Amino acid sequence: LWPISLDELQRNPKLTQNDGYQDIAR
Repeated sequence: LWPISLDELQRNPKLTQNDGYQDIAR
């Protein structure tokens, strides 16, 4: 697992750093 990138946060504003781990892993 790795942290969500700032680019992902910009494209998915609802995501948080913690959400990023699960969303990317899915």
